[in-house]
Amino acid sequence: MNLSMRKVIAGGALLLCSAAALAAPVTPPATYTADQTSGGSGSGGLFVAVWDDSRGVSLVTYLGINMDQLLPATAEQTGFSLEFGTLSQFSSVFGASDDANIRYALFGVDTLGVGNNGKRVLGTTTATAFSLTNGNVSGTAGNLDQFILGALTAAVGNGGNGGANPAVALSTAEADSTSKISWSSLGATAFNTTVGSALNMFLASSLSNNAGAQANVDFFNSEDGQRFGQWLLSADGVLSYTAPAAVPLPAAAWLLLSGLAGLGAIGRRRANA
Repeated sequence: MNLSMRKVIAGGALLLCSAAALAAPVTPPATYTADQTSGGSGSGGLFVAVWDDSRGVSLVTYLGINMDQLLPATAEQTGFSLEFGTLSQFSSVFGASDDANIRYALFGVDTLGVGNNGKRVLGTTTATAFSLTNGNVSGTAGNLDQFILGALTAAVGNGGNGGANPAVALSTAEADSTSKISWSSLGATAFNTTVGSALNMFLASSLSNNAGAQANVDFFNSEDGQRFGQWLLSADGVLSYTAPAAVPLPAAAWLLLSGLAGLGAIGRRRANA
């Protein structure tokens, strides 16, 4: 009986602590190519864009993972987290910036569909719910992909960044400046926020060629829809992702675990008597 009780108590502890095992550090690569990151590859690369409009400087970093590695089945798991450390060159680009002026957003795209159908955008927002049309998703996917192809991975001699990671722009005139990103199709949503504030993550998928029909918008959230998978870029440039928090155990469950622990303690005292 004591052995069984210990198993039950240990199982409860594992259930409560298993989340930590899912944490993973990620180091963004120094370079990348279009086939690793473009939406034309299907599972486009995940980028974080950071900018200060008041100074006209920006930083775009490929994070070294692609959108299909971060779909809800994985990134909604309780305790799942990603730690990217301090973004390379963050301090040199934004050292003279006011934190209140530094904004950021994340994105990845899939443009393999035909027409408006089959396109996907993995993105961030301060909202907890919104709707998009197939045209919204398709247009945004195309706009972001053109930025990846034309500014981030194109040869330096052709005005691109040549796949160097990160892409640093010290003026809005540079091709890889975040001012060149077109978010017009998602203009109704607050897709970015200031450093130190969290962003919710969503996956938007177009479902048909009908541009005006509703697309599917899937937030990375808990089963009860109350907690969200969130990205956070600190004022020091440290980036992380944390899955939705687990639905809190009801009071009865905590009482049960406490009772089991008490029974286990009683069992041990009797065995030692």
